[in-house]
Amino acid sequence: MRFTTTSIALSAAFLVFSCASSPHSVEISSQISSQSEQTTQAEQVQELEEKQEKKSEKTSAERYEERIKDVVLTVSSYPKNVTAGTPFPAPYVIHAEKNGEALSDFKITAYFLGIESFLETDANGNAEYTPETPKKSMVNSISFFPTAIEGSATKDFDLFIACMNHSVRSPYVVHTANLTKGGIILILDMNEDGKTFDDRLLTCSAVQGVLRKLGFTAIGNGPDFSEAILEGSDEKVYTEAQRLLGKSYTGFLTYGTIKTIATEKTADGYITTLMAHIISIDMQTKQVIATVDFFTSGSGKTQEASIAEARNVIAKEIGGSIYYNL
Repeated sequence: MRFTTTSIALSAAFLVFSCASSPHSVEISSQISSQSEQTTQAEQVQELEEKQEKKSEKTSAERYEERIKDVVLTVSSYPKNVTAGTPFPAPYVIHAEKNGEALSDFKITAYFLGIESFLETDANGNAEYTPETPKKSMVNSISFFPTAIEGSATKDFDLFIACMNHSVRSPYVVHTANLTKGGIILILDMNEDGKTFDDRLLTCSAVQGVLRKLGFTAIGNGPDFSEAILEGSDEKVYTEAQRLLGKSYTGFLTYGTIKTIATEKTADGYITTLMAHIISIDMQTKQVIATVDFFTSGSGKTQEASIAEARNVIAKEIGGSIYYNL
């Protein structure tokens, strides 16, 4: 009986203790829940602030635009008559100023063929850039722009676009040194019906004149493979020319057609439009040196005079394309 009574007493005591401790547990739980809500709210506020900071943070391109505001670059001078295989005879000179005043110790980037070179202006606001000795002839351009804070502008697309939008460009023109390589010219002059003129080598003579003025030697008409040209097969032209000239010929071959496509009678005479399709290849390597495809017009008191004027424009284009690409 004592055992039973003791058990009942213990059970009663446990019940009283449990009932007494229940309000305190609720209070602790409430405090924990409140703290958790406060922590969540703080995290949300911090996240919102970070988003606002990121939103207000300026991009590299925007910072660049602000930094170079009112800065003006100009190319004061650049090298001319550059020959492949020889050093540039003079440097590119770039001048930097802001609001009319020269900028000294100002950084400028020269960008050419995907490569950046970093320059700095002197006390007069001038910076010089001399490219490496050119290995081959080429017609291109060099871009100059204020250097980005980050240094290289190519790592950020938007920054690179901003730099290029504020760049100045200067010609990079290098002519061939192979003036004694020799060349054969066969260009057919055609009327509006597609028939060749009786004197169908007029453009040949004009192109030869241009090339000789540029310093080329051993230039001529060569054998007649006009039938292959009229067929329009470049492979057949090469094969026929090689057969006639010999496989040992290492000069260049320039061929194609000049066609009259329109003639207009005017009060002062005539205006004639010609269409040129010319290809120049290296007979030794079979590599295309230049391709000339364009329209041009000439005017004159007679139709022949208008054609001659247009022909001379084409001849200069062909001669220049060989001079700067051979």
